Amino acid sequence: MPTKIIAEFGGNPATYSWDMTGFCHAAQNCGATDCKIQLWRAQHFPAPERDSKRPLEFPREWVSEYARQARSVNLSPGASVCDAEACRISARHLDWIKLAAREQFNGALISAALNTGKPIYRSLSTLADYSPELFAEIHERSTVLYTVSRYPTPLVLALFAIVQAALYFGKRRAWGWSSHTRHWLDCALAVAIGATVIEKHFCLSRSNPEGGHSLTPPEFRNLVNRIRQFERR
Repeated sequence: MPTKIIAEFGGNPATYSWDMTGFCHAAQNCGATDCKIQLWRAQHFPAPERDSKRPLEFPREWVSEYARQARSVNLSPGASVCDAEACRISARHLDWIKLAAREQFNGALISAALNTGKPIYRSLSTLADYSPELFAEIHERSTVLYTVSRYPTPLVLALFAIVQAALYFGKRRAWGWSSHTRHWLDCALAVAIGATVIEKHFCLSRSNPEGGHSLTPPEFRNLVNRIRQFERR
């Protein structure tokens, strides 16, 4: 089965007043299979970060339009969730949901995510914290996306982490890679050694709010082409 390739829009569409048309069309033209927004609230971050985060909050009343735009170009829409309301919105409008690494021990959010009945991806940044026995149901119903929570992530550090993940998960369960590098190599390596899902930040311009750890359309297209080359080997 071809690798699922998620274009993570994050806060980048804020530059365009949250008009998702250009993002969805560009991501699809680059070969993405899915796209993602983030449904967090600034209040969920430490107080010193809230003022800078608030302009990047996705307007929740626009989620249905985001989903429509994505599906109109055959992208499967998803979102990162951080509260029960975001889970309910996602259940109503989206195809899948994502739990950030910082939410891996949030029992209330995990329960809300499970109640949506949607496929779940969850980021994990430390293998030492991975516990199938804790929240066993989420273990059974989710795909882990290993990640390094540094923005941008140095390529060498990302490559080391991918090898760790491959050795840890092996063929015992499906796993993926959530990339914060400025390169394609980490994603291609992840696919070559077993990842079935790749998540990569996507921007239309390097000047977008998260442009420092996102790929522009030409870069993202190159990443997809490299991954598909590995799949054919």
